[in-house]
Amino acid sequence: MAAVPDHLLILLIAIAIDAYLGAPLLRRRWRWHPLILIDRAAAWCDEKLNRPHRSELDRRIRGVLALAACATLAGLIGRLLDLIGMQDPLMSFMVLLLLTTLIDQRESHNALRQAELALSIGDRDAASIALSRISDRDPIHLDDHGVARAAIEGRAERFARHGAGPILAYALFGLAGPAVWWAILNFGRRLGGGDPAHQAFGWAARWAMWLVTMIPDRLSGMMILIAAPMLRGAPLAVVRTMILAPGPQWSIAAVAGGLG
Repeated sequence: MAAVPDHLLILLIAIAIDAYLGAPLLRRRWRWHPLILIDRAAAWCDEKLNRPHRSELDRRIRGVLALAACATLAGLIGRLLDLIGMQDPLMSFMVLLLLTTLIDQRESHNALRQAELALSIGDRDAASIALSRISDRDPIHLDDHGVARAAIEGRAERFARHGAGPILAYALFGLAGPAVWWAILNFGRRLGGGDPAHQAFGWAARWAMWLVTMIPDRLSGMMILIAAPMLRGAPLAVVRTMILAPGPQWSIAAVAGGLG
């Protein structure tokens, strides 16, 4: 029987594929993309369980149960695919393709480069379109420097949450790790905004996202610190901005310090 690749070898290959080619499944352009499915699950839970007439405590409990159920289901599916991949080299290839869709670095790198090129030729509309791919910031009130800063911040955040997070999760827990990671992140983004409609229902999603992103974000900040001297950045400035950064925002703070 043919040998089945080790999961860390699969991870290294997936990182290389994403770095040089991007995801082979073209990210969110496919309706059955795993992140789209998770986002639909979050939207369904919001529509069916977060009813305005329910009490705040009721909605908070429902939010906890919805997040726990979806994260558990995502983890079980990831673990099942891992077990199947251990038995068959062909299924290991399928796991590899799926893993590359859960690591999002090439796409955000390309968006940052497109924003840079658009600003360099004065094409503000193209820069705004590129910014929308990596940041939720509204560029309408930003000047060109503000758009550039927002794009850099968005890329730094994605380095931590779309790269370091799912990579670390897979290294520790196999495919179940990034599956649960994205379930928490997508629930946090859709339901954890803290607006009146989601203040109670998104309580668990907010706290879960805050907790799980702390380690990857700090790890990303340390990696940027190591790279700062190679880019003529000041390591002390990187350390200073990371120390002052509130919450899990070391990756953005590290880039800010490294760029002065």
